[in-house]
Amino acid sequence: MTKPSLLHRLHRDQAGVSTVLLAGAFTALIGASAFAIDLGSLYLADRKLQGLADSAAMAIGENDFADGSSAVQALLVKNSSTDARVVKLIPGKYTADPAIAPAQRFQPGSAETANAMKVALELDVPLTFGAFMTGNKTAKVHAEAIASRRNLAAYSIGTRLTNVGGNLPNQILSALAGTNLNLSSSDITLLSGTQLDLFGVADAIAADKGLVGQNYNTIFAQKVEPAEFLAAIGKSSGDPTVANLLDGIAPQISGSEFSLAQLANPGELGSSDLRDIKNPLRIDVYTLLRTTLQMSQGATWKISLSLSVPGLAATSLRMAGTNSTQRSPFMTVTAAKNVVLHSSSSRVYLETTVGTGAALLPSLKVPFYLETAPGDARMTAITCASGDADVDGVTLGVKPSIGKAALGTVNVANLDDFSQDLPIAPAELAKALLFKLEGSAVLSLGGNSEQAVFFSKNEIAASTVKSVFTSDAVSSLAGSLAKKVNLTVTLLGLGVTPSLLTTIAGTTLGTIAPTIDSVLFQAMRSTGVGLGVADVSVDRLSCGIPLLVG
Repeated sequence: MTKPSLLHRLHRDQAGVSTVLLAGAFTALIGASAFAIDLGSLYLADRKLQGLADSAAMAIGENDFADGSSAVQALLVKNSSTDARVVKLIPGKYTADPAIAPAQRFQPGSAETANAMKVALELDVPLTFGAFMTGNKTAKVHAEAIASRRNLAAYSIGTRLTNVGGNLPNQILSALAGTNLNLSSSDITLLSGTQLDLFGVADAIAADKGLVGQNYNTIFAQKVEPAEFLAAIGKSSGDPTVANLLDGIAPQISGSEFSLAQLANPGELGSSDLRDIKNPLRIDVYTLLRTTLQMSQGATWKISLSLSVPGLAATSLRMAGTNSTQRSPFMTVTAAKNVVLHSSSSRVYLETTVGTGAALLPSLKVPFYLETAPGDARMTAITCASGDADVDGVTLGVKPSIGKAALGTVNVANLDDFSQDLPIAPAELAKALLFKLEGSAVLSLGGNSEQAVFFSKNEIAASTVKSVFTSDAVSSLAGSLAKKVNLTVTLLGLGVTPSLLTTIAGTTLGTIAPTIDSVLFQAMRSTGVGLGVADVSVDRLSCGIPLLVG
């Protein structure tokens, strides 16, 4: 066999080629696997170390800044992570100012004046493929965290139910629900007197929606059905009677989904997945039930019902309102002084017939109209330095809701259309063969300057609610309207004295004013609105709570 012939045969012979290729592929596959193992190890180590750095910064924030090293070492031992090294422990000042670049908000300083601590940790991670490529058996992973001690307050705005007598609160809640809820006065008293923690409601939602372990921002943003929200309230109340009441209501409720974030903003606490049981975000169950029913109707709510009122006949009540969540939640947790909460806008129209006892003018048909604009509340100061529960506390700047009350008629078909004003026309109080009697009066409430309201730590612990009134608020809306009403008589025949008619009408309006006021005020408080007043409360004060800021 000649040499060229042998070379030619070798060139054509492909036996064993796949073995060579497979061997090369296995080598590459082994290298890629080792590289993937290294990447995975580095990623997991980085995540773990960042978690340790975050926890270390928080641990120092809960203790003495001057002894930060001991707190970090104790944490590393507790987490079996003594192989991690503390590279930096830097006390300093953190300024939560959006006008300052994030990288510049922390400035190193002395431990005595510090309100924040910067922690840096390192960890050596063993390498497999990387050791072959670089000659280094390990790679360093670095993590940093900054925790700042913050004074946080939770505050809320919205008129609260104070008088639970009679059946009107149940009638209003039933009208909002579209079905008779059959709540007794004792039921309403129980619901309005039961305080619960909104973070507990969030935990119940998380359990129902498979969000356990997620932070509170995620849970608060979760959309829920009204019935689901009521079930979560019942579970978190800790009271079997309350839970049973809400469980009975829940199947009767339908409507728009909404989120807990539309009612309350968890603020800086939202980044955590741990509930601070010692510092609850408190609110009463009645307010949550009423808000649930209002929110289920969407951007606006409305009701219409007939009332049985002693001394009055054929009394009807129509109400409409915006859900304040269209502009802001009604509760927030914050350290900032530029967060403004708004109450809702509302309209109330009450029409009633009342007897006069006079043969000439046996009865009057009287319409009252109320219109409220939103009130505002913002935090202006937190005091945490003295250690005295009567001195430390929170100051709110409050602007009560303004608006007007009128004796007159409006187009009730447009009562819930808040995109347009409702013209008020004189009311036809009575009409007979010989005359027609009309009346009109308008009372505007302004005084919209901000008022400072202080809540001590003791008042906060007692769930104190304070009412702030406009400077021209009146104790009797109907009485004030009756005093300034303009009565006009149109004579359709002879033998009628106008002054006699106006005297009878004026006396009658003054007589029924206290009853009208009672109905109007209880109806407004039952729906969380008020004219010329804002109810505010500070629901939580946390002094020196550590929060991750970087």
